[in-house]
Amino acid sequence: MSNALADRAYSEGNRIQVGYSKSDRSSCKQCGDGILKDALRIGQLVGSPANGIGPKWCHPDCFLAFIKSRLAKSGEWFQKYVPVDPEQIPGFGSLTADDKARINDLVALGKNPVRYVVTVTESHTESGDVQLMCTNMSGGLVCPNVRAEDRVVANLRRHVAKQLGKREEEVELVCTDGSLFQASSQTRTKRKASEMATAMAASAGGA
Repeated sequence: MSNALADRAYSEGNRIQVGYSKSDRSSCKQCGDGILKDALRIGQLVGSPANGIGPKWCHPDCFLAFIKSRLAKSGEWFQKYVPVDPEQIPGFGSLTADDKARINDLVALGKNPVRYVVTVTESHTESGDVQLMCTNMSGGLVCPNVRAEDRVVANLRRHVAKQLGKREEEVELVCTDGSLFQASSQTRTKRKASEMATAMAASAGGA
């Protein structure tokens, strides 16, 4: 694709380009291995109109990992910068039917990242303290000990993601009934108690 077409695609909000390698001199920006001549490749368009726009080429199987390594919220990037109509992706029209299908599948996966579903089971000790156990879809234990400060959703997701070696946006916390995990009952109880105390104090002050 010429620089003029790359500039136009970039100005229209497109940030990816696809096509076949014109030589065997380029290498994948994710894994570092070479991209063979005539092999399918996909690149992130980067740069600026003033200094020129160009793609960072990757193997198709490496592109998602490349974007995730550069952006914390890769799904949002795909939603914002990859056209809804794949025919608007620069270079898409020159691909074979099989390669078009391959790019379509890759883009769909990018826009809807695979989430690692973790089930949070809540129980109580004899002393009344809340215990949380996190298990994966196979029933395997993910987090053996969940600290009290990790019971709020954001902290728990961060803790689980660290244990799994995943990004936070890739982790989805659910209850045993399949609903999204909100907070432990102990956290909710403390919040309600605090709200009640505040209301009572305000009422007493008004009296």
